[in-house]
Amino acid sequence: MNQVFAVNNTTKDITHSGPVAQELALHKGATLFANLTGIETITPISIGTLKQAAMGTTIVVDFDDTAGDGLQLYTLNKVAGAPNGSVARNLINQLNFKRVGDCALLHFFACQRLTGTGGVVINTDDTSVSPDFAILFDGTSFLTVGGEAVAEIRATNVTPGAETVSFFASSQNAFI
Repeated sequence: MNQVFAVNNTTKDITHSGPVAQELALHKGATLFANLTGIETITPISIGTLKQAAMGTTIVVDFDDTAGDGLQLYTLNKVAGAPNGSVARNLINQLNFKRVGDCALLHFFACQRLTGTGGVVINTDDTSVSPDFAILFDGTSFLTVGGEAVAEIRATNVTPGAETVSFFASSQNAFI
């Protein structure tokens, strides 16, 4: 029996694709590149990447810290002109949160150790996400950091038009 699975735009929504298409989508582009060049580097992170991490794919963070102690900020910011709440609303919709307390754990892994005083942080400019940052890997506390970091996104209000989420990560769960 031949089966055909349609692959939708997997960077936006893979929940209605077949299981094979979902599995293929989850492993496509599952690496973040942290370019720690001694200065603060800012790169947007997509909802698709967070959704991959929430659905079980471990996102690999590949460091280039040859210049030392930079900070890599992955931003989850509002679209220009969008009101506060738009990031939380998008996270709640994309992660399929239906009630307060629904949460997703996002898995990140650094194969090599981060040295120096840099770090990897996800932050947002949307006040409906609290706090506005989560530290995945913190080179300021330890001389070398790597291994696994887990972030949590939890729905704190799912009322339409007033959606809020909490965002938490602990770099303490990475190996030292």
